[in-house]
Amino acid sequence: METKEKILHKIQRTQKCIILRCEFDKFGGRTQVTEALRNLVTSGYLDRVGKGIYEKTTHSPPDSSSDYILILVESLFKRLGEPLWKAEIEKRNNDTVCVVYTKNTRISRKLILHGIPICYAHSRHLQTHHHKDEWKLPVDVDDLPKSDVRNYIERLAEHYNIKHQRTGLDEFAEAVTRMAGDDIRLDATEKLLVTLKKKNLINAKQLARLLSNYLKDASNVRPIRGLRDPRLSAQH
Repeated sequence: METKEKILHKIQRTQKCIILRCEFDKFGGRTQVTEALRNLVTSGYLDRVGKGIYEKTTHSPPDSSSDYILILVESLFKRLGEPLWKAEIEKRNNDTVCVVYTKNTRISRKLILHGIPICYAHSRHLQTHHHKDEWKLPVDVDDLPKSDVRNYIERLAEHYNIKHQRTGLDEFAEAVTRMAGDDIRLDATEKLLVTLKKKNLINAKQLARLLSNYLKDASNVRPIRGLRDPRLSAQH
């Protein structure tokens, strides 16, 4: 059985709508697989979505609706192992695009599904419009991070261009801090949390849990010898 026939046989048997090139590596050499896939695209068995990524055309309805495209996008990113928060079909400059929100802000893979290009919400030309929609906090506070919490809070604040300005909420956060056993003044990270709450970007439960997790995480980090612990306020 030739390489093309082996690949076609696998395509016809699979239930997957998105197929990766790596699945066919065992059927022949690099050149043989490339040529076979090119022929199958020309013959209409596959559509090329991006480099090394194909869609099984027999799964596609005659008229692809926006809902079908979004289902396909979800399947695509699942196959790629990239966490996908959401995807939206939009009109930009009279062109239809699919905007995706991913955790990986470095992804820039060029992808096209049914003639619709996929754009990334973190891309420069989309960042301003979607900036506040990209960050999704867990609904359950138990799912908030328990390690590297400081970095998480700082990235969250940076995402919303947050800078701290002291308000009455500082007193609430300081009271929570004292209840946790640390009778100290709020540091820069804790102040960012207060400002996030003030702007209703997090709720009271999220504030309390993030603050608690941050304090516990910080207490487990041993300062480098010779350097002052950044959480200790300056002595005057």
